[in-house]
Amino acid sequence: MEDNVKILVIDSSEMPVKTFKHELPAADKQKIKETILEELNRLGKAAHALIKYKDKFWVADHMTEGRAASTEYHKHSVRYHPFMKELA
Repeated sequence: MEDNVKILVIDSSEMPVKTFKHELPAADKQKIKETILEELNRLGKAAHALIKYKDKFWVADHMTEGRAASTEYHKHSVRYHPFMKELA
């Protein structure tokens, strides 16, 4: 069985908050990175991505300030996020 990475992109610029799910093969690291960057840039600076691989979670945020599109993202591990159950 192939391991997958689950990604939940969260747009908190509107109420109610909008979410977008993706599931990609863990081996396709380039596609994972591209998907996260495309979604963050599409949704703007109020968006972030919750990432689940196996039983670990991370949050990815924009790295670029202002209106410029991000070419990289900052990722840090988390133990809790209010949307974790969405990736169960």
